[in-house]
Amino acid sequence: MNPMLHKQCVGNTEKLDLAAARTALTEPGIADGAQDTKLSASGCVVLRREYSAGKLTGASLRKFLGLAVLIDGGPFNPVLGEGEIKWLDLVINSDKSMRAVVDLDGDLKTDFVVAEQWAGEQLTSRISTWFDDTAGSITRRETLTVVNSDTVHWKVEELNSTNVLATVTDTDAPSRQNQNASCYMPPPAGTSDTVPCPETDAQLRTRVRDAIEKTSTCLQNIDDSTFSLAQLELWLMEAYILNSVKIECFRDNTYYGQAKLDSYVLRLNVGLLGCDTDGFVSSTIFHEMLHFSRGPHEFDKDTITGPFGPRANTYTDSAAACEALCYGTLKTKCSCAKCFNTKACDKRCSTFAACAEKNDAGMYTTSEAVGARCKGDNKWFATMSGCTAAGACTKGGGDCRSYSLSCDKSCK
Repeated sequence: MNPMLHKQCVGNTEKLDLAAARTALTEPGIADGAQDTKLSASGCVVLRREYSAGKLTGASLRKFLGLAVLIDGGPFNPVLGEGEIKWLDLVINSDKSMRAVVDLDGDLKTDFVVAEQWAGEQLTSRISTWFDDTAGSITRRETLTVVNSDTVHWKVEELNSTNVLATVTDTDAPSRQNQNASCYMPPPAGTSDTVPCPETDAQLRTRVRDAIEKTSTCLQNIDDSTFSLAQLELWLMEAYILNSVKIECFRDNTYYGQAKLDSYVLRLNVGLLGCDTDGFVSSTIFHEMLHFSRGPHEFDKDTITGPFGPRANTYTDSAAACEALCYGTLKTKCSCAKCFNTKACDKRCSTFAACAEKNDAGMYTTSEAVGARCKGDNKWFATMSGCTAAGACTKGGGDCRSYSLSCDKSCK
């Protein structure tokens, strides 16, 4: 690109407009080559989409700086290119593998990377990695590996109190993630089965896009920062996942949405599509779509024992937390923290109600400590100390996981 084309961008302070970026995704593509769509009046902030044989092969949200930079074109072949910030750079390969790199603060250092590998129509792995862009070190890594059509392996690593990347979750999970809540009665008759959808594929994709955009607006109202990973995650969901996902319909009495993580299939109950509660439809669709981005539920909530209620469920699962935050009634600092993958003291969560609640006797029933789970027993405890007490966690040798969302590291 001729570096003289964007002189007006020198010193330009315009920022990325995520709403405009979402809208630009719906514009018709081209058969081959690159297509730029202005996201700012000056044309310094753009969405670039790249097509090959009519298929999207890449997309980037970028800002031109109007400065010429020297690019290494090989020995004795310096090339002048344009200085630019790529807030998000997505590459989609012909084998469906993809890699997206995010620079949230525009400092030309990587903050987040997500990469997928595919074999035909089957996902083989998805790795999401967060970085400290000052030191370049990994602060969190989530790895989803497909075992077979029924099972995925889910591993989560986080920096511990000694700044060592430690495994906090390492478990198998069903590749089919179900949403069990219902807004209609009675449930549809018949057994679980795939049935023809009562709407066209285009209509169903419009439903999905609407659900993504409603949630995006909700999260933008909470975090109005231009550079929000949650916002860019939803944009990536529109740009890549929505185009990759296959939508099917089914009939069942017990669950209302399903995400098949091994192959990116979104399944919707035909009863859900007839529900007249728009918020419930959007929340269910969004919840399932979020699984393609954030992975499975970490543990089986249907079989867990102990005082595991709605709050513990929401505060331990990011899909449930984001759903509650935007569509539910449990809007607290803890649901906010879990949705944004942060802690309850995060300023974005400051306007929400406290996590702590007391019973009639004045005893705390929930707090920012959230609780802890004995992994071997799949048993829930109100505190980490309760889980690690002698004899409490009988399987797994006292293997307890704290789900504390408190900024106080001793609060577990």
